[in-house]
Amino acid sequence: MFKFFKNLFCKKKYSIYVVEDDNFFLNAVRIQLEISFKYDADLQLFMSSDAILEQTIQPNAIIMDYHLGEHSECDGAELIRRLRTKFPTAKLIVLTHEGDIEIAQESYKLGVDNFIKKDVKAVKAVIQELVYNKDLQRK
Repeated sequence: MFKFFKNLFCKKKYSIYVVEDDNFFLNAVRIQLEISFKYDADLQLFMSSDAILEQTIQPNAIIMDYHLGEHSECDGAELIRRLRTKFPTAKLIVLTHEGDIEIAQESYKLGVDNFIKKDVKAVKAVIQELVYNKDLQRK
């Protein structure tokens, strides 16, 4: 019972922002992150670029969908630029349905730490990237 209250009132060790316009995928990532971090992560979920760009607290990591569609005022490349400028030390992981090599290359040039094609294994890949390398600050 003490552990419950400790977790309830203590600051979380990791701060992770997730921006994804697919509610199903957003919740799949959320559930897996909560389980994998044993609820020791403060997860902030966003469905638009506007909402994440309004944040003022530097997260340890950001997981973003490259194509947010009508939920974004900017395209994926522009969102990467803005996030990298606003949160320079956050580990930045990009997810997309497309495995376009040119988009991946451009994303890496803009400063992403990993580019993962969305499929059944994508959530597992994101978790492995973060959990097995808990040094979430960008190098």
